Amino acid sequence: MEAIYSMDLFAGQFDVSDSIMNIQEDITRIKESVQDDGGEIGQSDWQGQFNFRYAQDQWAAFLQARMIGKGVWSNDDVPMARDVMGEGDVWIFSGSFNYDINDTIGLQLTINNIFDELPSPGAIASGNSAVYGNLGRYYRFGVNVSL
Repeated sequence: MEAIYSMDLFAGQFDVSDSIMNIQEDITRIKESVQDDGGEIGQSDWQGQFNFRYAQDQWAAFLQARMIGKGVWSNDDVPMARDVMGEGDVWIFSGSFNYDINDTIGLQLTINNIFDELPSPGAIASGNSAVYGNLGRYYRFGVNVSL
């Protein structure tokens, strides 16, 4: 499901958008072999992204909330195969601030993973840490020039 909403607010523009997915199954077939990865880490049943943006004159601010639903390491694991069978829901927040100096030059500060949400040791050990953003919090500063 996707939704987009925009409105004028305090002499600026406020935008909200979302994308929510409920993955029922993720089937891979190789000859007679069928593999369902749905519900595993990286293919969580529920995933979503929520975006909020406010812009006024030369300024703009953006906030993104990304949700990765709970998942198991492997659908093929038998009960008690691992000490930790999977991960719970994870929310990762990122944001940015933009300022247009003039029509050709703009500045941007981006903060990814604002709350420094790190993958669990199990995610790192299984090679699935990139699903959650394995760098932790980081900042970027940029200058945009339009010719």
